Amino acid sequence: MTDRRRARKRKVAAGGSASEDSRAAILDAAAAEFAAHGFSGARMEHIAERSGYNKALLYRYFKGRDNLIKEVLRRELARRQAILEAAPPDPGLALVHWFRATVSPDAETFTRLLQQEALHESGEQPVEAAARRRYYRGQIAAVQALQEHGELDDAVPADVLFLALQALIAWPAAFPQVVRLACGADPRGSRFRRDWEVLLHRVAELLVDAAAGQSRRSKGGEPDRRKEDELGRQQEHEHGPRRSAGPGRRKRS
Repeated sequence: MTDRRRARKRKVAAGGSASEDSRAAILDAAAAEFAAHGFSGARMEHIAERSGYNKALLYRYFKGRDNLIKEVLRRELARRQAILEAAPPDPGLALVHWFRATVSPDAETFTRLLQQEALHESGEQPVEAAARRRYYRGQIAAVQALQEHGELDDAVPADVLFLALQALIAWPAAFPQVVRLACGADPRGSRFRRDWEVLLHRVAELLVDAAAGQSRRSKGGEPDRRKEDELGRQQEHEHGPRRSAGPGRRKRS
């Protein structure tokens, strides 16, 4: 008996649902297979092997690969929606919140799914296009609302700004090899993450300051560092001291 099946039996014995457990295991296996081989390259027999269940059960629950793809994407979108709902209102802290969620191991599958989809893009309508469009348009609407209330720079359209911020958030997770080559750092390492979070916070500050038409200043004329200090204390606790400036790295004043 495999470890997966032993764990399954223990869960059922403890009062868990066998069908819920098996569906979740199949979805986990399908997500991993789609992330590795793309939607068109994945095979049901390989998903069955990954999940520890036979192929007949996959068809019983999901009818076929197309339905399985849809269920995987719906689950991933639900997870992203939960991240969105937990985001703080401050733009800088919200970007950091999204970055941390994106570089976490739990989010890796979603990133790889999007990469595989892009690699095999054929110009046809993406899977679950309507639901995904609603998900993105909801976030774009939130960016636009901030622009209209004078809380974010409106020099570029909300949808373009949303995509630019998405790129900043997702780049290290999407291209870890580039981070290693360019920075000599692990993109999931605490010190790199700290530096990237400072970058995201500064970008947000620039967007907010541009909307206000002036830099945030205290009465004495010095920069208002309260939010930056708040982020810094949080980072010190989670990641430890920042990296010191090295070759090719300009020291920050």
